[in-house]
Amino acid sequence: MLATQDHALEYGRQGYTVVPGAIGSDQVSALRHECDRFIALIHQEMDELGTDVLDISHRGKRYFVELRHRESSVVTEFIHSEDVARLGQTLLGADDVYLFFEQFVVKSPGIGMPFSWHQDSGYLADAGGPEHRPYLTLWCPLVDVGPHNGSISVLPYDRVGGALLRQHWRDPQTNDRIGYDGDDPGEEITAAAGDVAAFSSLTLHSSGANRSDEMRPVYLVQLSSEPILDSKTGLPWAFATPLLRGGKLVPPDAEEDNEALARFRRSRPAVSSKPSSAPA
Repeated sequence: MLATQDHALEYGRQGYTVVPGAIGSDQVSALRHECDRFIALIHQEMDELGTDVLDISHRGKRYFVELRHRESSVVTEFIHSEDVARLGQTLLGADDVYLFFEQFVVKSPGIGMPFSWHQDSGYLADAGGPEHRPYLTLWCPLVDVGPHNGSISVLPYDRVGGALLRQHWRDPQTNDRIGYDGDDPGEEITAAAGDVAAFSSLTLHSSGANRSDEMRPVYLVQLSSEPILDSKTGLPWAFATPLLRGGKLVPPDAEEDNEALARFRRSRPAVSSKPSSAPA
């Protein structure tokens, strides 16, 4: 991943940057294969439960495959690769880099709805999360993305008053948290499979509907410069897996990851239901 100081300057100044050709075509294909495999497992779990909804995944509409990297050597190796760690180091400006969260986000073809303007830190605050330094999202499209299939749009810092955490409110129709409802359409990201759009947890972003006839899979990995800990328990809010310490790579620790996964899943039990329709 060839992130330069120009990328770091743009990220710091405007809250986002795009690194072209950051992921090789073989790795993109491998991640897409794993995404398809996980969706098949979600379908199987839905069938066993007799439902079309599992957590916030909706059959044939949208899928969120979160924190299942321990079930995939492909995904684990990607997260713990030097490319990911060094990209985090460059953009966060820190020699310590931690995995905070990861997931596949898939929009089904020809269906769906826009996702409202929000900051990722706004969702954390809305859930009672701790104060934290802004963290980094690496948004990795596994197909070409643009206006036709629900890419993301971002609002540069200089158009919204800077890097400030905004008050969010909940949309009663979609349960989206909304941090902006102005007229600025933002900058829509047009990117090829293998490019990486990087943005801060304080960057307002949204996404449109997938109007194409193909799935729009994205892999998303979030990195922090320090552990984000629950202020009440002192335990990681999600993950605090070290990827880089003092500028040196840290190998995967399966036991630590498994403990973090178990803790996270206890805090967020699966929810299934059978609505007649659901947003996507």
